[in-house]
Amino acid sequence: MLAGGIIVSKWFVKMEGTMNEQNIALKLDGVEFRRRRRVILTKVNLEVKKGEKWVLFGPNGIGKSTLVQMMSTRGFPSEGTVDILGNRLGKVNVFSYRSRIGLNSDVRSRRRKILLTPS
Repeated sequence: MLAGGIIVSKWFVKMEGTMNEQNIALKLDGVEFRRRRRVILTKVNLEVKKGEKWVLFGPNGIGKSTLVQMMSTRGFPSEGTVDILGNRLGKVNVFSYRSRIGLNSDVRSRRRKILLTPS
């Protein structure tokens, strides 16, 4: 469970090879997000390895969309770091980087998927 009651569920994992930093697709470390002095997310730590699929779910207004925006380079944390495919958010040109990230949102079920494509 992430901060504020967001539930993160890993539902399928298929990995080959050794586990190392090169196998990490997404890493959030100490992420906090504030909007107008209101804390939306706090102390979020998450590591997703290449080949893993995750689902975020929880009640309305808990920060799921904010988290997905950061994971798809469309939002930046107030504190902490977001590393996507080995590149730190804020240290890479996100406009050239976004072509490697796919976002899928199923409006009917409100499930969101992010696909990270290695170069």
